[in-house]
Amino acid sequence: MIEHHPDEPFVHEALLEALSELSTPEGLAPTPSLAELLAARGRVWLDVDELERARRELGAADRMADAVGLDDPIRFRLTIALAELAARSGERGQARALVDRALGLTRTPELALERLRRHPRLAELVPARTP
Repeated sequence: MIEHHPDEPFVHEALLEALSELSTPEGLAPTPSLAELLAARGRVWLDVDELERARRELGAADRMADAVGLDDPIRFRLTIALAELAARSGERGQARALVDRALGLTRTPELALERLRRHPRLAELVPARTP
């Protein structure tokens, strides 16, 4: 939902409120649902410019992703959020590596490339080549 309404404060507030009782990832058993919820909350923190909170949540979701077998479409969105976070933090090399990693997660790389080329913070990091 957040992807379709990135500039809607109501959506941010509703998601943060809905996920407010979700504990911090430390001490919780990793599950695909927990990883997805942490990724969603991290995405919201990123959208409201809370970069450290976003880094904590997205990082926890990323660390869980392999262990819990997170689905590739969700991992793709998580990896794009991490790439945006890296780009916004001035870590261009890391952002570019994450874009490349994300492209390896999709079964439709041509569509992903087109989407990323329209992304305001990642367009310049998208490889010119087609996969």
